Amino acid sequence: MIEVVGHRGAAGILPENTIPGFEHAIALGCGATECDLRLSADGQLIICHDATVDRTTNGSGAVLEMTFDQLRALDAGGGAPLPTYDEVLATCAGRIILLSEMKAAGTPAPAVAAVRARGLEASVYFTSFQLDLLEEVRALGDDLLLAAIYSAPVPEDFDRLAAMRVSAVDVHWRNLTPEFVQQVRARGWTARGWNPNTAEDVRTTLDLGVTSVSSDYPDLALEVVRAGA
Repeated sequence: MIEVVGHRGAAGILPENTIPGFEHAIALGCGATECDLRLSADGQLIICHDATVDRTTNGSGAVLEMTFDQLRALDAGGGAPLPTYDEVLATCAGRIILLSEMKAAGTPAPAVAAVRARGLEASVYFTSFQLDLLEEVRALGDDLLLAAIYSAPVPEDFDRLAAMRVSAVDVHWRNLTPEFVQQVRARGWTARGWNPNTAEDVRTTLDLGVTSVSSDYPDLALEVVRAGA
């Protein structure tokens, strides 16, 4: 069956990038969920999509300019704090695949160390729009799983992706074509469409031939996928 990824946990249903959101994706039966990694001012991995906390918390300021303690004191929605990467790994371990999107420089090494500390190399993908960050991860081990993210297809990157030995290519669903999906799958990579958030858009994405779909509404995506199974 097509893999359904709960984007930032279940961002359309519960506060994004929070433990309740990841738990919800697990309870729904998603094949995977996704989180975003940044560093605090004192070098701690924290889960937050934006460069600032303004949109997703009751605070204000740049993540990189705030200490871990300052970030943890914020409310990320419903009283939930911004989680640490290790907390997300602990939540997902043995229950669901985790896509770990590296949003900033400096994240690869501590993220890999955290995954290795829990022995989760086979169930965590390191993902990014920034190919240099993926190359940093690959330099840390041939056993690590990589996925490249794009807003629109960039087939001219295929040789570079092959050299990095990626396992998946993620492209915004509106910019995917059946031809590009076929090219990705022909190389043995997962072809993932992100982020269709209506039933109609999920069906359109599936019709392109993808093998995985990421959505803010994983409940809806699962319903569509299961109906077509």
